[in-house]
This record gives sequence, C-alpha cells and structure tokens, in this order.
Amino acid sequence: MKTFRLFSTLLCLVLTASLFTSCQKDKVTPNEEAQDNIVGNWTVADGTATVYSEGYIVYEGEIKTSGDMSFKNDNTGRANFTMDVIGEVEEVKGDFTWVIDGFEIVMDQGTEDESRWAIIDDEDNQQSLQFTYEDDENELEVEFLLHLVRK
Repeated sequence: MKTFRLFSTLLCLVLTASLFTSCQKDKVTPNEEAQDNIVGNWTVADGTATVYSEGYIVYEGEIKTSGDMSFKNDNTGRANFTMDVIGEVEEVKGDFTWVIDGFEIVMDQGTEDESRWAIIDDEDNQQSLQFTYEDDENELEVEFLLHLVRK
C-alpha cells in the first residue's frame, strides 16, 4: 500500500511540475497549421499516466480532470484545471506563453525552464498532448497524455 501511495504522490507532483517545467529553451520554428488548430478555449477532458522503470511499465492509469486551458492568437494562454491521479488531486493554474515547434507545443511560465508537449492528435475540435518526464534519481520515466476538447 505504501508503494501505491508513493506512485500516486509521485505522479501528481511530476504532472503538476511538468506542465510548466522541462528542458532548456531551444530555438523555435513555428508551424502555422498546428498553431491555427490549437488557438481557442479547451476543456481538459481526461488523460492517462504511464510510469516506466528500466523499459517496463510499472503503472498505467487514468487521470480524471476538471477544468480548462486556453491558447490565444498572441501566443499567451492560461491553465485552470484539476487532476485526480489515484486519489491525489492537484491544481494546475497559471498564465503561460506558447509556440509551436514542429510537432510540439512549447509552454513557458516565465521561468528558466519550459515544457515541451508532443502533439499526438491535431484536429480542429480535439487535441491530444503528451509530455514525458525522466526522473533520473528514481530511474523512472513518466508519460502523461492529456485530451483536450474545444469548448
């Protein structure tokens, strides 16, 4: 039971931190078509989390979500949603800037770090975004997939 609680706490902390933090900033090249599709107001419909250790899946489960995200034409946005990962509820709130870099959305909350979310589904009324976080200290890789539906 303690291991299960440890995973749930780890998942919540990593997902919350990963929305706005990740790697160093790289040069960004916009992709106009993807940018046109993401602009708007979105409901964060649901998601999944998968934890890998040494290449094996050690946890895979649903993320229950409630709230929304918005992406504006001026490359600013706002997140305001909650996530329930195995009974641990985390709030994700705040303003950010964003750009499209190839097949990724790069979000920055004004810190030294930014988060890079792979665009898995890119449709006018639906988006699926994936973020992968590597926890070198615990030798884990955590993959998050969030589904957005246009309001």
